[in-house]
Amino acid sequence: MEKNLAEAEKWLLKSGGVKADLALFDLYWELGTEDSYKKMINVVEPHAKTNLGAAKRLSKAYSAGKGVKKDPARAAEIIKQFVPGKKTKSKPE
Repeated sequence: MEKNLAEAEKWLLKSGGVKADLALFDLYWELGTEDSYKKMINVVEPHAKTNLGAAKRLSKAYSAGKGVKKDPARAAEIIKQFVPGKKTKSKPE
């Protein structure tokens, strides 16, 4: 069965939402062009602070230098926000 990535992109863009954006990231990663790498960052970055799947993908991009400048420290920082005890807690009154 032949993949039709352009058709998949069209339907994912229409459907919207976090799951669709994560699937778009995966599709753009698979395409492997500089243009697709830029697109994948644009679709996943807005979700990276609230969605672990998005954070993992953005971290992967920074680790590999795909769509962004390679930055392993930034990749680790993105994931650390999901580690328990690493969030800023308000002080009791």
